[in-house]
Amino acid sequence: SVKSHFIFSSLVLQETLKKQSFFLFTKTMFNSTVINLKWLSEKCEPPVKLSISWYLRSSRCFDEVFGLNPSNAGSYFRSTAVKQEGGSGFYVFHQYPVIECKQSTTSMEVSMKGPHDYISASEWPLMIFYMVMCIIYVLLGVLWLGLSACFWRDLLRIQFWIGGVIFLGMLEKAVFYAEFQSIRYDGLSVQGAVVFGEVLSAVKRTLARVLVIIASLGYGIVKPRLGALLHRVVGVGLLYLVFSIVEGILRVNSGQGSSSRLLCDIVLAFTDSIIVCHIFISLAQTMKLLRLRRNVVKLSLYRHFINTLIFAVIASVIFIIWTTKTFKFSKCQSDWRELWIDDAFWRFLFSILLLVIMFLWRPSANNQRYAYSPLVDEESDDEAKEQLMNEAFGKSQGCWSLLSGFPLWVLKVTLNGLLVDYTIMSR
Repeated sequence: SVKSHFIFSSLVLQETLKKQSFFLFTKTMFNSTVINLKWLSEKCEPPVKLSISWYLRSSRCFDEVFGLNPSNAGSYFRSTAVKQEGGSGFYVFHQYPVIECKQSTTSMEVSMKGPHDYISASEWPLMIFYMVMCIIYVLLGVLWLGLSACFWRDLLRIQFWIGGVIFLGMLEKAVFYAEFQSIRYDGLSVQGAVVFGEVLSAVKRTLARVLVIIASLGYGIVKPRLGALLHRVVGVGLLYLVFSIVEGILRVNSGQGSSSRLLCDIVLAFTDSIIVCHIFISLAQTMKLLRLRRNVVKLSLYRHFINTLIFAVIASVIFIIWTTKTFKFSKCQSDWRELWIDDAFWRFLFSILLLVIMFLWRPSANNQRYAYSPLVDEESDDEAKEQLMNEAFGKSQGCWSLLSGFPLWVLKVTLNGLLVDYTIMSR
């Protein structure tokens, strides 16, 4: 069965007809859909006789329709009762007159055209979703480009990464929307466009994960460069990119039960888990450093950032539990109208995260307050080290007092049980 092609063209050899008598075409259809069977052969003469009949079955269960084995399709034709009521089990049987042909091959075309042309009912909402998301990404790209042009002198390195993610997201949504448009009006899926869209999606998701990683490490904000961590970030990104591309191509060209696709899914899930753990550990270290530096502005930025990531993780866990219960463990997938949400949710959640990141790191006249400044940050590093030394070797207490117009600094240091007093006076 081919789910994404809604004009089915078949070139069948006589040897194939001897082994297989039934051919299965699956699709979720709207009401008032017209089904056409078109004979494409030009010459048809005796002595070969072909008996063609078709059987239309309606079912509430999505897995019954798309999980049906073609070898078991003959059991429907042996049924004598024809139910005319709606719901599961409704079907229509039609028998054509006998066709005589001497050709060694026969060519037929099956088309199913509904109110929205050839697109299926289960994928119509997904096409609308991609159209809306494409418009949103175009608006976000124009907005980001305008802000970057206004404050181009003060742009941060991380803001260029954000612009790249927006561009890839816009291109990805446009490719997928064009693919659905081809299915809708022509009834055929362009395989090259689907693969190109999956590759774009993999590159975008990889770039987005690298963006979050370098943001959590404080790149361009608390440290000028990544140093030795750069090789680890690049390695993780390349690993995720390769398996993401392979998984996308396997999802297009193979079924859901493919062992290769399952292996790629496991590797991607494991890599994502490592990335999430690394992000939160890096964020904790970055925020601790900002607290020691007493940098309230940058600390507030990272607090909003980590709260957004926590929300995304919780939402992802809840959605995974819901989809597993609804679609994976269900014996009858009656909620097939909601299948498009399984694909749209992750893209929508990513867009929410990107929107928050855009707001937090938006180009503005105050860009440099988030940038790494060597003098201030180095002094803050010295203060942080001094505070750590004091916490490790003793307790310090200081107070200011005014005596005869002279500032007086009294420092009491307790070191290994020995009390030492210092009095420093300066004019």
